[in-house]
Formats: sequence, C-alpha cells, structure tokens
Amino acid sequence: MIFYVLLILAFASLALIIHYKNPLGPDITLSREIQFEQRTFDKSSFAYLFFYYVSFLGKPLVAALIEGFFILLFFYYRYFREAFYLLVATLVSPLNAIMKIIVDRPRPSVNLVDVLTPEKGQSFPSGHVAYYTAFWGLLFIVLFFTPKLPLLLRRIVQFLALFLIAAISLSRIFLGAHWPSDTLGGYLLGLIVLVPVTYFYRQGLPATATSSATASAREPTSARTRRGRR
Repeated sequence: MIFYVLLILAFASLALIIHYKNPLGPDITLSREIQFEQRTFDKSSFAYLFFYYVSFLGKPLVAALIEGFFILLFFYYRYFREAFYLLVATLVSPLNAIMKIIVDRPRPSVNLVDVLTPEKGQSFPSGHVAYYTAFWGLLFIVLFFTPKLPLLLRRIVQFLALFLIAAISLSRIFLGAHWPSDTLGGYLLGLIVLVPVTYFYRQGLPATATSSATASAREPTSARTRRGRR
C-alpha cells in the first residue's frame, strides 16, 4: 500500500512540475545524449529501424491485433480470467489520454532535438511506455500461471515483454517523440495500473497455482528438463 501511494505521489509531482516548466533542463541534455548526434544517420540505419519497430508494436492497430491474439490464445486454453485482466490492463490507454489533456505538454521541438517521427497530440505521459508497462508487464506475470501453454512459448513471450518494456523509453526518446520525463511518467502511470490489476488477478488464483508458479520460476531449467525425462 505504501509503495502504491508513493507511485501516485511521484506521478502527481512529476506531472505538476512538467505542467509549469517545459522542457526540463535534463530532458534536453539526456535526449541529445540518447540521439548521439544521429543527424549522421538516415532512416535506413540500424539504429533508426531498431527503435522504430520497438515503437511500431505500440501503434493502436498493431497493439489491438496483439491484444486480440493473446486474448484468443487464452480463450483457446480456457484461461478466461487471464484474458479478462489483459483487457483491464489496456484501460491504461484512456487514462493516459486524460492525463495528456490535463498536463497539456507540447511534443519535443525540432529546434531542440531531432524529431524523426513527428507525433500529434500532447507529450506527457508517454502512451507507448504506459501501455507497454501495463499490458506487457501483466502478460509477463500471468504467463507464470498458465501451465497449459507450451513452456517455450511462455518463456519467449516473457523475454519479449521484458525487452519491450526496457527498450520502449529509449525508442520514444531516440525518435524524438517524447522527452525523457515523458517516459518516466509513462512508467509510473503504467505501474499505477499494473499493480492493482496484478493484485486482484492473483487474489483469485488458487493457492496451489501460486505456489506452483513460484516454484517453477525458481527451479533451474536443467532440473525441469531432467524431471520431464523421467
């Protein structure tokens, strides 16, 4: 509970500061460091393509297709609660839109940083970061409690989820779509949604499922492999 209150206070404080001061000094410095004088790159460079496609998975249509795939997958394996809570996690998007209107921060300017992918609307908090934190974060968690799904598939998706959550902030800054403080706000807002959704999801799990998932997460892969061969 204390952690959750601190999350809300941190987000509210950051939003208040940004509302009255834009951009923050560290935003410009850090953005230029992350872009590392990228004027020498073109849109066919590896750096641009890498960061572009990290963000591409958060475009509304692409994100909706990914959501639909996992929801249908969970329905197929009769994991109805998991499908429901994944849908709940996507409520971070309308919440993010409301916060953008309230804070009303402009996007990064071409006069201050390179803007490779111009975006419309307000800047704070980053919708991509908030969405990746809430959706992919919850997906990472629920895959510990879905043993009917192939183990290899679960581990690959979990690795992808962690990778996207970590990379999306760098992607948004590199592309000039957001300031670093926008991405920090996105992480905070995503956690504000993820924490209670995860709590209520786990409250409905049988005790055996929780203990089995914990043991599976701690058990070395080699041990599981040997056990499966018996």
